[in-house]
Amino acid sequence: VVLFVTPWYPLPDSPASGVFVREHALAAAQFADVAVLHLAGRNPRSDTRLSLEELPDEPLPTIRAWYRHIRHTGLIIEVEALRQAMRLLRRRSLHPNIVHAHTAGAAVPAALYASLCRLPLIVTEHWSIYLDADPARLDPRAALRTRWALHRAAAVLPVGSALEAAMRRLAPRAHYQVIPNVVDCDLFRPPAERTAVPPIRLIAVGLLSPEKCYPTLLHAVRHLLDDGVPIQLEIVGYGGDEQLIATMIRSMGLVDHVLLSGYLPKDVLAERLRQAHVFVHASAFETFGASVAEALASGLPVVSTRCGGPEDYVAPEDGCLVQVQDHLALAAGIRTTVARLDDLDARRIAARARARFSRETVGRELQSVYSRSVP
Repeated sequence: VVLFVTPWYPLPDSPASGVFVREHALAAAQFADVAVLHLAGRNPRSDTRLSLEELPDEPLPTIRAWYRHIRHTGLIIEVEALRQAMRLLRRRSLHPNIVHAHTAGAAVPAALYASLCRLPLIVTEHWSIYLDADPARLDPRAALRTRWALHRAAAVLPVGSALEAAMRRLAPRAHYQVIPNVVDCDLFRPPAERTAVPPIRLIAVGLLSPEKCYPTLLHAVRHLLDDGVPIQLEIVGYGGDEQLIATMIRSMGLVDHVLLSGYLPKDVLAERLRQAHVFVHASAFETFGASVAEALASGLPVVSTRCGGPEDYVAPEDGCLVQVQDHLALAAGIRTTVARLDDLDARRIAARARARFSRETVGRELQSVYSRSVP
């Protein structure tokens, strides 16, 4: 039994948060028994020191730990949450023999608990904090703890090669293997037919936050429209920049050309991807780019910036890559890809994505790591 430990996991008021961790757990569950411990932090409805709740509606056995961060004791409380979760799982006849932490936020308490119980530790990292392009940084104490945890792990699994290179600077002696994020390729699948009838429908999906560079995308759209290219853009996502983006849409005269759709459930999003012609990703930095991979699985040609993640898997036969934070380069990439739509075969794009990102593919890779990690 593998216990996933993560601070990122979907919440009722943040349904997209950590959804990629859930997908990893479902992939692992193709070949192993899996349970999940979500280290959720402070409960907005209660101020108890530590409480655990089981989540019956989750697809896997899932426990959510709510707790208060008290100065100098947060790590102790997280280890105690692990201890209590293990006890609860054993009562359910689940006996985890591998601890699989997701992100540095879970790696340290997971490493402490695994060391105390002599269990193998696996760490998957999604966090961009290691990347030079991300202005955030681990503070010195957190960096020391994270380095210790990564060196303690039997395997460290960054979701992309750029992330691996950045992590090696922090923890050079860790045992690295890149294993990508997972796409539900039964949900995200190509349409029976996609005809390039004007206007060309562009779609962008992601958190509405500064690093996603939506102003760059809006300027690219404005440039193409001014050049007479018939396009419409749908932006799917939620976040703190929503008002800024809405204001720019109005001020740039894009109200008739850009739709801000907000959060969409996965099944609705999958259908929107099948209806679009080109997926556009303008991000400044990524460790992977889950929405880009979902677009490819939908057979959708991609125009993405070289932001650290998509370089691993967006090939010329899938679309094109352009410079970050350059609206003219982004506009040129969109124009070129639109001109190639008849040559970019949706089923072949989707088949390449399925071969890399399906639950079965990633699940087999994880199972191989688990097999090597258990004495």
